[in-house]
Amino acid sequence: MLTVLGIGFLLLTVFQVAVTAMRAWSITWISATLSVQWVGNLFGHLLRLPLDFFEKRHVGDVVSRFGSVQTIQRTLTTQFVSAVIDGLMSILTLVVMAFYSVWLTALVLGAFVLYALLRWSFFRPLRRATEDHIVYAARQQSDLLES
Repeated sequence: MLTVLGIGFLLLTVFQVAVTAMRAWSITWISATLSVQWVGNLFGHLLRLPLDFFEKRHVGDVVSRFGSVQTIQRTLTTQFVSAVIDGLMSILTLVVMAFYSVWLTALVLGAFVLYALLRWSFFRPLRRATEDHIVYAARQQSDLLES
């Protein structure tokens, strides 16, 4: 019995390491690919803009846009790939839990719904705070570069 438990935990550990490695590799590969493409495209686009565009904006605003590309890229790569992999693992876990106990699975799903509602209720204030942060960071960058 102890040998079976040991083998089971060993297989579980190997599976966890494999999933973690696959996740990290996917995130790194997608992030590197998108980073090169997006920054190159943004720089090329900025070079094609008329001089009037730059005269109407502060230097910090333009620099802030480069930083925003990195934030968007990080969101689309790291968080998206993590969400897909974690979602698949959650579905697999729910199926296994349902075979074990439907009542406990329903309890977990109920807790998840409460958690999702709580997150949704804080979404707008968090979005507003993030937008304010971006504006203030651009102003700070402008003041730093122009002084």
